[in-house]
Amino acid sequence: MKKSAEHEPEQKPVPETVPAADTARPAENAGDISGGSNPAEAAKPASDAEKTEKKAESPKPDPAVRIAELEKLNAELQDQYLRKAADFDNYRKRMIKEKQEAIDFANTRLLVDLVQILDDFDRGIAAGGVHEEGSPVAAFADGITMIRNQMGSMLEKN
Repeated sequence: MKKSAEHEPEQKPVPETVPAADTARPAENAGDISGGSNPAEAAKPASDAEKTEKKAESPKPDPAVRIAELEKLNAELQDQYLRKAADFDNYRKRMIKEKQEAIDFANTRLLVDLVQILDDFDRGIAAGGVHEEGSPVAAFADGITMIRNQMGSMLEKN
């Protein structure tokens, strides 16, 4: 009994160019690509040995290229590290400077206020006039003069 054309399996045309990965295949596998006489064999999954062969045939990156890529990555990471370290160092120095400026400003403010108090002491002593020795008013004026002198000497130290 003859088979009609409708029941015959359709054969696919063989590509004229073979991909570069397929050119390295052994001659025994070349029949699988050309649409050999047994389509069932071509459709079955590849055995473990064939899978290993395909993995071995896959192009491996050149070690020199990989080393160059890793050296480039290393250089980029070192550059990033140095920039971060420099940024942190600049931040640390800026914080120290700002802290010192805040302390200096606070000290300046305090000294200006104390100078005004010293001026008030001087005006008070001058307004008190002359008092008789041994009187309570004279003792009080002497106490105020001593406080003024202690504050003045303390400010002169700093």
